[in-house]
Amino acid sequence: MTTHDDGARTQAAGRLTGWLAGLLRPAAPVAGSAATPSAKVAAVAAEHHGLAGDLLYRIENSALFDDAAPLTREFQLALMRWEDARDAGDEETVHRAAAEVELSFRTAKSNAETLGLTHLPVVARAKARKALDRARLAMRATSAEEREAALAHVAALLDALELYYLPAPADVPRMFTGS
Repeated sequence: MTTHDDGARTQAAGRLTGWLAGLLRPAAPVAGSAATPSAKVAAVAAEHHGLAGDLLYRIENSALFDDAAPLTREFQLALMRWEDARDAGDEETVHRAAAEVELSFRTAKSNAETLGLTHLPVVARAKARKALDRARLAMRATSAEEREAALAHVAALLDALELYYLPAPADVPRMFTGS
């Protein structure tokens, strides 16, 4: 795969996302609609933040957190366009940008879940599978010592992988406990 191919895929993904957002966006705000564009984007941001804090999800569906993945990059760009549109204040542009954020997030999330561990470099997949197994072991642990040992192993495996879009080893205990 060449850099040109990646660029063409990114452009195609952007065009597809924009086209679909245009189809899904109502021509005008629906009367009585409870969700404002800001509320819709906030809900997407909250869901993304929740998934980023879920240790198992973050390892198993890492493409959602890798800006090098074209659909994730498109989601990140949609968030930037949302900021610009919100600041501009044009109501139609704001609604379109919010719809684009929603659609690009759903698309990136679905893509990440489809790819799963295959998004990772081939040489990293076995360690990532072990990290997932150890994280699941930590969830089933019956003692604090067993849980801590399993989480330490998860952290060591992630440290060895050194992939910026996977959880930082120091974050593993916090992500596990949710604190």
